[in-house]
Amino acid sequence: MTTPNDRRLIRRLHEELDLAREKLNQSELLQMKWLLKIERLQARVAELERMADDAKGVRCPTCSEPLVSFSTMNERLCNGCGTVWDCKLKEGQPPLLGNNRQGRRVTP
Repeated sequence: MTTPNDRRLIRRLHEELDLAREKLNQSELLQMKWLLKIERLQARVAELERMADDAKGVRCPTCSEPLVSFSTMNERLCNGCGTVWDCKLKEGQPPLLGNNRQGRRVTP
């Protein structure tokens, strides 16, 4: 036979058990949230590494194949998909073609 104290203890333990289950569900949701964020960040890093300017040159934003530069026409052509991209000089960047003495000081 259960006493009132036993019933109170059982009720309190059920409440603690419910609270523990709720906390567990919350922590699982947080873990899933962080795992998804980590996966998205890893995918973005991989994408940026594929597009990085490496030994093969600048990569195509569409297919990640190397781009061939046509500096006289300010264009780049993708080896993979054939897309033509504009190749603008950065502000202050000297022209890619010029005299071999370009930018040198003349000493008397």
